[in-house]
Amino acid sequence: MTDIYYPLMPTVDMTVLLEQPLPIVEGQTKDTRSMVMQAGGLANTVIEAVRLGLSVLPVGQMGQDLFGDWLIEQYKEERIDTSRLHREPGFETQKVLVLADRQRAHAFVSMNRGAFGPLPDWRQDLQDSRALCLTGYHLACEDTCDQAVRMLKTAHQMGKLVFFDPGPTIAKLPPDWVCSLLPYCDYLVLTADEAAYLASGSAEEMAAALAAHGCQVVLKDGGRGCYLYRGNTGFWAPGYQVPVVDTTGAGDSFLAAFMLGVLSDLPLAATAALANGAGAAMVQKLGSGRMVPTVDEIAAVLEQRWPQAFGGHRVPQLLDGLRALFLGETRQ
Repeated sequence: MTDIYYPLMPTVDMTVLLEQPLPIVEGQTKDTRSMVMQAGGLANTVIEAVRLGLSVLPVGQMGQDLFGDWLIEQYKEERIDTSRLHREPGFETQKVLVLADRQRAHAFVSMNRGAFGPLPDWRQDLQDSRALCLTGYHLACEDTCDQAVRMLKTAHQMGKLVFFDPGPTIAKLPPDWVCSLLPYCDYLVLTADEAAYLASGSAEEMAAALAAHGCQVVLKDGGRGCYLYRGNTGFWAPGYQVPVVDTTGAGDSFLAAFMLGVLSDLPLAATAALANGAGAAMVQKLGSGRMVPTVDEIAAVLEQRWPQAFGGHRVPQLLDGLRALFLGETRQ
């Protein structure tokens, strides 16, 4: 059985690290020493999840063009199942220009037209998966919105776990409509800025208000860590103090590690610690896609707080170490 059924928006990211601060001004030239092409967008989460040992079935559409060829090779090199990635003649593979400066500010020039392509087996594929991971990008695109909602409601009816990450495109969606979908979700994973589109108040108050719709809330707040709320209680899982190079892909890496923790039956606090560690490992690197953290890089962040070796940084031992720490057990 596949761990995660993942509607993907196959995208190529072009990351440009600017030597001078944003914004870009007409008539002026900014210098850069690096332009990096990566498998971008939602692929960040897929690559990280597969690196952490989860099996993922991504679905989506890309063009029969050079960028599509390149993306497929990138996915295959990361051992990602590409059997449900459709190549459509005349469809231009999606691209995003990511502009980042050394003050960690970002600007994006993005193609926002997504497509699933033919999905004759989507119900069976979903039935054969443990969880659905859905993001707001497909809800914000008129070509994929209806199908994404059908997937969400079908997964809920099947009793599958549903992880929902609205992402920045939440600003394009009616808040009441988004909240109407939350009862179909098990975990709502979003930033404090994104939560402010749906609720008001402090981080704790927004999480409580969103959880009232019937989901568990994971509210990410950068270096502060994340706030988790379920039932009638919430708690902060503190972040890690690390040097920040680029925040691109940090939330995606967080999401992949969080799903691993949940699907591995880690205690929620341990799952949050792992996810925070993945995000902290990511911000120390430039770019996205295959720049997402390795297991060793995540373990190095965790060991700042817990010097234990975590079994030589293999994923099962890493999970066992975290489970033991948070359950108060004695490691063998």
